Amino acid sequence: LPSCFPVTIQAQLKGKSILCPCDWDESYDEVQGILHQLKHGQVSERIHALARVTSLASDDGLIVVNHALLDSSRVVRLQAIQHLANMNSRQANKLMMDLLLSDDPNILEKVQAHLLTKGTQLVPQLVEYLDTCSHDSRVAVIELLGRIGDPFAVGKLSTMLSDQATAPRYNKRVCDASAEALQKIGTKEALNAVNWWKAHHHGASSQATSLPQTKPPVLS
Repeated sequence: LPSCFPVTIQAQLKGKSILCPCDWDESYDEVQGILHQLKHGQVSERIHALARVTSLASDDGLIVVNHALLDSSRVVRLQAIQHLANMNSRQANKLMMDLLLSDDPNILEKVQAHLLTKGTQLVPQLVEYLDTCSHDSRVAVIELLGRIGDPFAVGKLSTMLSDQATAPRYNKRVCDASAEALQKIGTKEALNAVNWWKAHHHGASSQATSLPQTKPPVLS
């Protein structure tokens, strides 16, 4: 613990990781220096500046990566996504999920690959994300859950079968995407939910009803 803390405070905080107030200005200056390079440097300088994110605290690192994700260079943006994937925090995962709506196919492919790599450990947060995101994001996350194949998502996906809103980006209803994902997961509970939905909703898409009811390998 930094020696600048009073003895009584040191005793209370023994064993905890605390940023020394003496270092606050230094940390702030480092972040501002990186952001300055990201704004004014050449591409090679911006990539070099972004590499320094590994030495920053998590919150500071997210600030830097957030700026880099808006960079005009695709190379810098892809590098930012790599750093984001390495952070492995809820905030970083949330930011990665937001990128599922990227219009850049290279960015989108990279984001999907990183999220799939996290696999089942990410599923609870993906399920939570469904409650707060747009219809386009909802379909993107639902399709991702189907590809991961974790039965944990079955309960939430079953409730999504009642959502008939259409995601403009995909020209697909949320319920149709949910039915497809449930069929990919392929557990008895998942398939029962889909069969009930087909029997009670006449607007089921032909794409959802034609999918084979088999369970693919779980990605991890």
